[in-house]
Amino acid sequence: MTTAGEQLAARYAEALARASREHGRQLEWTEAETVALAKAIESADRAERVKALLDAELAQRKPSPSVVTKLSAEWRLLNKAQMDYVWRLNPGLGTAKDPDKVRAGRARRTRQPPREA
Repeated sequence: MTTAGEQLAARYAEALARASREHGRQLEWTEAETVALAKAIESADRAERVKALLDAELAQRKPSPSVVTKLSAEWRLLNKAQMDYVWRLNPGLGTAKDPDKVRAGRARRTRQPPREA
């Protein structure tokens, strides 16, 4: 049985491979994206374990309201954390720079200092 984290890792490995094929070269995650993916995988696995605990608590004849509330909150936060990390991933090429900003930056770097009188 594969975990939620393993399924997430497989989906994003396939997304990166697909982007590499589309661009005709081998793409790889940046260091920040690698960390974000690892944290997303970790959050997915933890959320799966917390959900199992929540389901077990709810299956009891008389579930504890405080335990259900705490586990529900933890599960919700782990799912949010997973989504926050996943949003940092870009399996394609990075965004292109704004040509106007590039031109302005080059103009600033090549500008001659004012002559003293």
